[in-house]
Amino acid sequence: MFPSLPVAGRWRQGLTALGWRAIWTEIVRWIKYQLVGFSNSMVSLAVLNLFFFLWPPTSQAILVLGSTTAYAAGDINSFWWNGRWTFGTGRFHRNHVARFALLSIAGMAINAAILWGTGGMLLGLFLPAWLVGNLSQLSMAVTGSLGYLVCRFWVFP
Repeated sequence: MFPSLPVAGRWRQGLTALGWRAIWTEIVRWIKYQLVGFSNSMVSLAVLNLFFFLWPPTSQAILVLGSTTAYAAGDINSFWWNGRWTFGTGRFHRNHVARFALLSIAGMAINAAILWGTGGMLLGLFLPAWLVGNLSQLSMAVTGSLGYLVCRFWVFP
C-alpha cells in the first residue's frame, strides 16, 4: 500500500540483538574517547602551564611554541590510550603510528595557524601571562572536534 512500509519493516529487522550490540559498542567507544580526551586536556594544560611558567608568553612565537608543545604531549597521551583502551588495537602497527602522526601534524598546524592569527589579539588584551596561555588552548577545541571519526575509521579501523 505505502512504499515506505517495507522499508520500515527491513529497518526494524536490521536492529536485531546483534545490531543493538554494535550500536552500544560504538556508544561505549565514544564515551571512552571522550574520557581520553579529558585526560589529554589535563596533560596539555599541565605541560602548557609548565612551559609558560618557564617562558611567559610575551610574543606570538612563544604562544605558538608553548601551545604546540602542549598539543604534542596531549597527542602522545591520546595515541597511547586511544590505541590501547578506546579502540583496543592491542599492538600498535606502523600504519597506526604513521596515520596518527599525520593527524597530529595536521592538528598542530591548524592549531598554530589559529593561534598565530589570534595571538596578537590575546597578547593585546593585557591579561596575566598564565591566562593568555590557557586561553590559547581554546583553539584545540576546533582541531579536536573531528578526531573521533578520523581515529575510528582511519587511524584505528
